[in-house]
Amino acid sequence: MAAAEWIRGSEVERELHNDEGGSLQGEIDDFYVSDVYPLLSSMDMQPTHAGFLRAYSLVCSRAFQIDAYHGLSMVPLADAFNHSHENHVQLASEYDVCPACGSLSECPHDREDGSSIQADQPIAVTPSIDPTDTVDMVTVRSIPPGVEVFNTYGETLGNAALLARYGFMLNGSEADTVTFGWHGSSLELRPGDSYWKSVYDLVVEPAGGILASSLMVYFPDMEPDISPVLSIDSDGRVSIALFVWAIVKSMSVQYGAESTELIVSVLRCLLRVEALRDMEERDEDIEIPSEAGPPPGPTAALFLAQTAKELDNLCRTRVANMGRVEYRGTNMEVLGEVFDDLPADRPKTRLALEYLLGERAVLEVCAAGWEEVKNIADTLSLG
Repeated sequence: MAAAEWIRGSEVERELHNDEGGSLQGEIDDFYVSDVYPLLSSMDMQPTHAGFLRAYSLVCSRAFQIDAYHGLSMVPLADAFNHSHENHVQLASEYDVCPACGSLSECPHDREDGSSIQADQPIAVTPSIDPTDTVDMVTVRSIPPGVEVFNTYGETLGNAALLARYGFMLNGSEADTVTFGWHGSSLELRPGDSYWKSVYDLVVEPAGGILASSLMVYFPDMEPDISPVLSIDSDGRVSIALFVWAIVKSMSVQYGAESTELIVSVLRCLLRVEALRDMEERDEDIEIPSEAGPPPGPTAALFLAQTAKELDNLCRTRVANMGRVEYRGTNMEVLGEVFDDLPADRPKTRLALEYLLGERAVLEVCAAGWEEVKNIADTLSLG
């Protein structure tokens, strides 16, 4: 069983493709044929495709961004540290050096008017040793005796990125997300599908106050200019953008002031439904959060039920199109048995299937949660 067959439709597959859906492996192969092979052959070397891929993978997985002069570089010993989100050390360097000669201090490429001489202009530079011009591995927290010292390859890297880029995963990574909007994700946005974003811009601020305590919706940390993220986190919560997308998709009314008020009512209705679900599970009275407002009207409850169904279907459609073709739709127990039967000398396939099981678990938890929300919202809409 090829490992690549098990990651189809998953976040790992997304990592291996560009934003247009093209294969990164194909781009690398084309680069070898068009640039690498002709260059190395002209130097009387005997390059091979396999050798190039090995060197390429080493640079991709072990190189560091050093400074404006060296760029991406291999740093001996610095790559000896394994990854953890709770790292003890990190690489530190002065990035703003002269891009022409790498000098940290003033150099002949500097001019009094603040401009720089082009890097290809020959200038006699006296070699010097600057003790501050170094790359250092520095501690960022105390290191207890006898523990492994960890670096971090990226604070936000989930298991999909770690597996695709470095060939390993972490147990229970909180950085894991399942994203939508790309080819093969079961929700592919097209250029004209921007209507929901205008709705999102209007309701995201009140949503933050209403759903701050929600166990079904989360608010990703985002830069102001970043497009809203359609995703599910490692706890099975949908991002506020994905929730708004589902609300808009479930509504047939023309967007306007009345619709804004209705969407806010749907947000409040979700908070009430979550409280009612907790009452059922605990078999005890629970106070309805004040942010839920007064009991919702049947229209808000109806739209919440339709929204929940939309999200439930989205998750189940994603699951149905993941993994090896002949095992799609197979329950988790069967996949677990397949994993257990894989021999230890198939590490790539084991990692791919292990990742698939984890992503499916997140999607199934999310789907089950929204199915419960739908059932309760249906009751409210009829009541």
